[in-house]
Amino acid sequence: MTEATEASERQSVKASERAGALPEPRSDAPHAPTLRRILLAEDDPRIRAALEIRLTAAGYQVQVAVDGVSSYLAAMSDHPPDLILMDIFMARGSGLEVAQQLEALDLVIPIIFLTASRQPGLRERAAELHAAGFFEKPFDFDDILAAIAEKLG
Repeated sequence: MTEATEASERQSVKASERAGALPEPRSDAPHAPTLRRILLAEDDPRIRAALEIRLTAAGYQVQVAVDGVSSYLAAMSDHPPDLILMDIFMARGSGLEVAQQLEALDLVIPIIFLTASRQPGLRERAAELHAAGFFEKPFDFDDILAAIAEKLG
């Protein structure tokens, strides 16, 4: 596109905006890539907010759930997430229970578990449910991001 054409297009866009019309999309504009959707299920508001900010900054579309029931419903929606990042111990259903219910329905969504608990057997239980990852709090966000990238490609 020449400088004169670009200047003319900018003037047209400005005139359209003043008139209240939206500018026409450019036919040579690249299509935006589809964002990968992550369901973030975390009941601690500080951890949830920090993870949501970091995941969004990393280029993911983040849907938030605050308990087991809302996690399950979000996973069962018409547009299920590409991956679930889920706390194990939450109100109204643990992350392990949610994973078990999804597995029983043959709904295959990679799940990365988070936990502050040092309860024996949690890691093994998560592995039985085909966990895509398991992180104990406090965790290094870069390690979680690497696990997400590995699963989503």
